[in-house]
Amino acid sequence: YEQDFVDGSYGFRPRRSADDALAALRPSDNPVITRRDYRTDCAFGVAVWGGDAPEGLAAALNAPVFTPYMGRKSCPLSAPMAAKVVAAEGAEQALVQVTLPPFLPALTPLRVILDAPLEGAVEEMFWDEPLDREVWHFGQRRAFVRGAGGFGGEGTA
Repeated sequence: YEQDFVDGSYGFRPRRSADDALAALRPSDNPVITRRDYRTDCAFGVAVWGGDAPEGLAAALNAPVFTPYMGRKSCPLSAPMAAKVVAAEGAEQALVQVTLPPFLPALTPLRVILDAPLEGAVEEMFWDEPLDREVWHFGQRRAFVRGAGGFGGEGTA
């Protein structure tokens, strides 16, 4: 619900729909229509490589100054991040060493998404590269996605 109705506003207004908003667009508006995915009942593992001080990054993730959240502030993490520095030949080998929260069973990843080419992966484009945080503009980012067969562990994620 919008408390202050402005002429160009269409969100949660009586007699104004998303179709009305699209019909009101002019070619000069140059709209970017985005998709929002809300994930529930899932676990994420992240591998970061490179840099000079991985221990410092792990320490900062394990003792954050602000509440970490997934995408939106209304989606805080349900467990501590449990960041650690591991030795691995690649992202997949590092992800096998992820520490899961105690309330989750052992899981096997369903897919791996990397910024670098990965054997057997499909190239996908994501619109999540921050360009301007003041006006909330994002650009394309190339990633490589592959089903994660071959991981150790039991169950699925």
